[in-house]
Amino acid sequence: MFRALTCGNHELYQNTTITNLVTSGFVAHWGGKHLTANIHNASTGALIGRPYTVVKGAHGRRLVVLGFLYNMHDACEAVTVERVEDALLQPWFESAMAHAAEADAMVVLAHGFSRSPGQYHHPV
Repeated sequence: MFRALTCGNHELYQNTTITNLVTSGFVAHWGGKHLTANIHNASTGALIGRPYTVVKGAHGRRLVVLGFLYNMHDACEAVTVERVEDALLQPWFESAMAHAAEADAMVVLAHGFSRSPGQYHHPV
């Protein structure tokens, strides 16, 4: 069972994939556990998922979990990928840090490059 998941670049190359993520109920199915702190619906500006969640684990442990995608520049028109460093300036981050102050640990789910960003090109 997954307690949290984040989005990868492969979901962001086609407008229809983004539409399906939302309209099919996939994002809603995860009940706030689909974390997309820097992936916005280009039409509304809203995040595709939630920026973070608080997970309660074994023995009462609490984890604050955030989900990010690398600074992707070639996503489809249906989304805007905010730079991670800019996402950290959003109001939700202060709320996440308030939860983190009371948590046992913080976990960052990050879908990123295995190479330097300038060395990778995904054919569309």
